[in-house]
Amino acid sequence: MKNKVIVLGCSSGGLAVIRALGKRGLHVIALSHDPHDIGLSSKYVGEVAICPHPRNLDAFLEFMLEKAPLWSDLLIIETGDYYAEALSKLKPELSKHYRFVTQSWDVLSLFLEKENTYKLAVECGVPCPKTYYPESLEHLKTMQKEISFPCIIKPTQSHAFVARFKTKLFVVHTFDQLLKQYSRCLEAELPVILQEIVPGDDTTYERVHIYLNSKGKPGVEVYHKTLRLSPPRYGVMRVGATVEPLPEARELAYRLLEHAGYHTGVACFQFKRNERTGELILIEVNGRIPRSVQIDMGAEVDVPWIIYQDIVKDVQLPLEPYQETTWIELWPDILNKLVKDEKKFSDIREFIAPYLSSNKTFAIFSWSDLKPFLKQMSLLPKIAKRKMKVKSPSETTPLTEQPNKISRHELA
Repeated sequence: MKNKVIVLGCSSGGLAVIRALGKRGLHVIALSHDPHDIGLSSKYVGEVAICPHPRNLDAFLEFMLEKAPLWSDLLIIETGDYYAEALSKLKPELSKHYRFVTQSWDVLSLFLEKENTYKLAVECGVPCPKTYYPESLEHLKTMQKEISFPCIIKPTQSHAFVARFKTKLFVVHTFDQLLKQYSRCLEAELPVILQEIVPGDDTTYERVHIYLNSKGKPGVEVYHKTLRLSPPRYGVMRVGATVEPLPEARELAYRLLEHAGYHTGVACFQFKRNERTGELILIEVNGRIPRSVQIDMGAEVDVPWIIYQDIVKDVQLPLEPYQETTWIELWPDILNKLVKDEKKFSDIREFIAPYLSSNKTFAIFSWSDLKPFLKQMSLLPKIAKRKMKVKSPSETTPLTEQPNKISRHELA
């Protein structure tokens, strides 16, 4: 019998993990609350299981405990915020039956709940955007003279906000717009914070993916720069490239980890270089496998295998140099260009440059495992139609009022 591992969440990040472990000969149990997740169709999936949505903690716990006799002592690698939150909050119960590197809630909440992240950053001297924490509409009105526009309305928990509004944040240009959008968030019972906008285009973002192994040492450390986001400036990375280690980003990332008491787990940091001052500013931290983890594999850093060897085999693989690679989320990048980009083809050379890279890797597309890509293609007409209807965050209108099953494949 092959050694088994559970991949929890099977969209783009989960697919990368499934492929990596499947290629190593492991029996991958693909576990998701969404039967339409594209990763479930990968040829590297050994078996599929559908669980309750992890936001329903009681139902999710009951499911995992029912499976415990069959899956006892297996490693779980989670690839989404809802799953990370559930494993973290249920760690006292689930750690008796499973292995996973998710932090306990007192630590993970420092990064999953954004207001905690920025308060931590201030405490340990890591530069971050000027942030406001309104507690009510009345409280917000007292801040009118303090706030500069345009500014950002950012959720304290991104995954819940994206599930409702289909965008990562709102950009508002006047106090009236701020009141309107803040009221929407209150109605949706989604806590938010307000932030100044850090000047800079898509290429001013600096990122680092870190895995601290069971001995407290770095097992993974890969640095990237963003080439394109969608929507531009505030959105999800669609194209990025590995770069040489970034000393300043490294120092700030490890300072945050130390102050948070982070140990044995994945942490992914995003900073932005203020194009006016040159200061490196913390944007966000994810305490789980990121959606862009395939960029690490493309750079020949097999993150899931490193975790598996550490947690299951007690073998700590050495930190190795990584290769230069470009990561592309193919269809979202192309659709954004065709549907949303006002330049269209005026900058075509700049647009296609990443596709001409000698060493590139795709988030979904793979000649050796085509089914997930074909499944994604089948969703394109609906995605394109929705993109043509919606506005960008800078236009202050949420992308939709109701959850859309298509969007999770695009944003996850």
